[in-house]
Amino acid sequence: MRKVARILGWFVAVLFLAICTFLGWTLLFRPLTRPVTNQKFESTPQRLARGRYIVETLGACIKCHSPNNLLKPLPGTEGSGWVLPPPHDNPWKHKTVAPNITSDMETGIGLWTDDEIGRAIREGVARNGRSLNLRMPYIHYRNMGDEDLAAAVVYLRTLKPIRNPLPETELVFPVQFLVRTVPRPVTSPVVPDQSTTEKRGQYLVTVATCAECHSSHDFSGHALDSLTFAGGDVLWFGSTPATVPNITPDETGIKSVTADSFRDILRTGQYGGRKLHPLMPSDQYAGMTDTDLNDIYAYLRSVPPVKHVVDFTVAATPCRICKNRHGGGERN
Repeated sequence: MRKVARILGWFVAVLFLAICTFLGWTLLFRPLTRPVTNQKFESTPQRLARGRYIVETLGACIKCHSPNNLLKPLPGTEGSGWVLPPPHDNPWKHKTVAPNITSDMETGIGLWTDDEIGRAIREGVARNGRSLNLRMPYIHYRNMGDEDLAAAVVYLRTLKPIRNPLPETELVFPVQFLVRTVPRPVTSPVVPDQSTTEKRGQYLVTVATCAECHSSHDFSGHALDSLTFAGGDVLWFGSTPATVPNITPDETGIKSVTADSFRDILRTGQYGGRKLHPLMPSDQYAGMTDTDLNDIYAYLRSVPPVKHVVDFTVAATPCRICKNRHGGGERN
């Protein structure tokens, strides 16, 4: 009888430990989120115009969420989502899906509330509570102003419904759990500082997520603070590599670039007579206003200069600064 009680006690202890472990794992690896509200954003002509500008031009959202050939979205597919081409050297074997953001009721966001859409954009949580993949730059969009968020949601509502069933994003272990720890709720009003040209430029750069591409990252994908805007990463679209340039105001960056030539580069996608890699969304940025481009230029001229040679016209070599292999790496 005593032996049976001992066995039963061990069973209860193991069961209790298993339950505690499961609950702890669940609490640790789930997104921090907030309940959605019944908030509804009023549609106005001003919001529609601003929302179109954010979604199609400044944020280039439509390009990411549409099948494309690295240029404009394929006609008739705008916002319908797609499975992003994996890089040929993808060690993680993730399958990344940019979801359908049209107003389709079944495969898009037609059934989502305004607050569910806004929460996904700024807080990285889908309608079902799932964490979004970090390819969706909600970490930057957290700083999107409340009015710009409302405008983006209002415009997304106008995208014609396109039925396009898509699979779920599949991330490998342990990334599939780690991404769940990133979302954070936005619970206070977000009103960007627009007091100076540089502040306006900083806000625009944040919404355009320029630092996401133009900063060096470590192996885990964490941006290196010392190399913000200093380039050096090699991005891939399928089997096509793109070396990201230094855009700090150093002589190895954009120190010699004038405001006029800066606007031309972003609008034409050409620099020094060479075509930039199409991962740079010049087709979208071509629609940016002179004022916004000037503000962005002013902000980039104000960031700390970083000496980091990144030359996409020559063969890649190891770089001791960013630890990547890129053109001009041996000169650092």
